[in-house]
Amino acid sequence: MIDNLSNAEQSQSKKISRRDFAFKIVPAGIAATAIALKSKNEISVVNSGIFKSDGIRFQPIYETHAEGAEISLHPELNGLFLEYNLENRTTFLHADGTSNESLQSHYDVGVDELVTKIGNFPGKNNLLRKAAQMTLPVAVGDIALGTFEEELGFYRSMTKEDKYKFYGGILASVLGLFPEGIRRTIQEKVKIPNMRRFIITKPLAALSILLGSSFGTWLSTDTGFFENLTVKNADFSRQTEPYQRLLIRLHGLSSTAHPEPPVIFCRNLVMALKIKQFGKYLESNHVDNPLVAFNTGALHSGIEDFISLPEELLRQMIIHINTNYIHESFSKYGDYFSTTRLIRADNNGIFHDLKYLKDNKLNEMLQPKKT
Repeated sequence: MIDNLSNAEQSQSKKISRRDFAFKIVPAGIAATAIALKSKNEISVVNSGIFKSDGIRFQPIYETHAEGAEISLHPELNGLFLEYNLENRTTFLHADGTSNESLQSHYDVGVDELVTKIGNFPGKNNLLRKAAQMTLPVAVGDIALGTFEEELGFYRSMTKEDKYKFYGGILASVLGLFPEGIRRTIQEKVKIPNMRRFIITKPLAALSILLGSSFGTWLSTDTGFFENLTVKNADFSRQTEPYQRLLIRLHGLSSTAHPEPPVIFCRNLVMALKIKQFGKYLESNHVDNPLVAFNTGALHSGIEDFISLPEELLRQMIIHINTNYIHESFSKYGDYFSTTRLIRADNNGIFHDLKYLKDNKLNEMLQPKKT
């Protein structure tokens, strides 16, 4: 009877309640799925140069702006997104002696001037020529403040202290392991009941390892030294090869965890949202399984992490993170902040405006609140 009761209790203990399922199994499943999808994307880029999200395929093309992009366009490509900024300040003198300054951006200059200016950048002329040959729609939609002086106030300067922060972060990660060593020492040397020993030492060790390693990793990757070790060491002519891809994506993942430099983080958010919307525009124009290439600078591979997120989450992150930078950018661009400009070449290779894609929902969220 006792044995039967014991067996019944054991059988009962193996059952998982709905509460256990919700609080234990589901989060673990979500985390495992996210890791699996991310790993799948990375493997896909190494194998084919593209990854897929929400039924849309994406081809990342990274470059150093001084050298341009050397990766060829995929033969199945349906659209090309360019990280590109154009500023043309013109001062108008009036008869009464007053003057005012007009600021043109890549959203409102004539299409011929836009194509000419883009083509003057290293590698861009080659991309535009190929896009014209393939009659691809080309999208521009970056929102950088523009001049180096304007951006500098929002970007953490690289200093020699970066190296100390890097090694300090590594040290913090290592020190996080010490409590686990102490716990094991107590377990082996001190004769106290197992349960009390577990309660006293295990949570402390786990917490310390978690905090120490997380803080150490976070600190060490937010440095110019880390940047020099990773993305600045990459060979972009071979960027889909496993090792080169690792160097690029290590920096990208770091930038995703560090919203402090908005010149990278905020622009990644905005470009990711516009790239996703560009892909949906192609779908709405009866392009099945569209393939979108996006060409950006080497520091923007964090875009890949944001492309996998829902559009509404991206909008919320845009308006709530680094609000000062977003306010300054919106003040400069106005409605263009949430706009993507599309151009396309005709059969003679001459580019014309195709469409302006405007995210009305984001634009409404960015409007100053009425008091």
